[in-house]
Amino acid sequence: ADPPPGTQRGEWRWTGSIWRKINPKPSALDADRNEISWWERRTVQDRLPFDKFINCPSGTPRAGRERPSLEGIPVRMKWKINDYIVHQGNYEVLRKGANQNRTQRIRRPGLLPPDGDSVLRARPRQWGSCAVVGNSGVLRLTEMNRAIDSHDTVVRINQAPTYSYSRRVGRKVTHRVINRLWTRSYRNGAGMKGKTTLPMEKDLTFMVARATSQEYELLVEFLSEFRPDVGVWYLSSRATTGP
Repeated sequence: ADPPPGTQRGEWRWTGSIWRKINPKPSALDADRNEISWWERRTVQDRLPFDKFINCPSGTPRAGRERPSLEGIPVRMKWKINDYIVHQGNYEVLRKGANQNRTQRIRRPGLLPPDGDSVLRARPRQWGSCAVVGNSGVLRLTEMNRAIDSHDTVVRINQAPTYSYSRRVGRKVTHRVINRLWTRSYRNGAGMKGKTTLPMEKDLTFMVARATSQEYELLVEFLSEFRPDVGVWYLSSRATTGP
């Protein structure tokens, strides 16, 4: 038998027909509160046992088990910024010079930043705490908006969305790391993928990884004409594969 309407279990309350997650402190950040999670769909709850699949610990250690220690795990980059951002002072050393093939050579070095330190000086207020948000969808089951948006720098991977998901993943975006596929999509598709508009926030910085120099330059040229507020960094292979 179903519980009485209003019955609460952990973060969930029975409405009389489905379990709905409780949001005790709505704020202006929750403008899209009507958006429901995958677990809040009646079709899902009709198929999955509530206690096993819905009202289960999320992101917390099971009874008797502790979280793994972070001791010994490096939390800082091994290299200085000059080593993993391609700029006018190192592009030849990083095999982007005139002697490389046409897809890998930098044709217009002036598009690159003068050096790595100039990148940091351009937006000094961003270099405090940092959140990195992926695009796999794992945060659909959480509400991390305030925690994510509280950081100075918020890096999102590829096309990781915020629109219609801000209740879960926040709204703030300062940087997006985009691979070769998405570098092409933002450039060749004019910010579209199929019929979907790709996210490109105001004053965003793209960090292009695993793309050719030609693809990087095409993106820079496109954005300089249509979105001059958006910056582009070209990451060296060290940033993604190590030394």
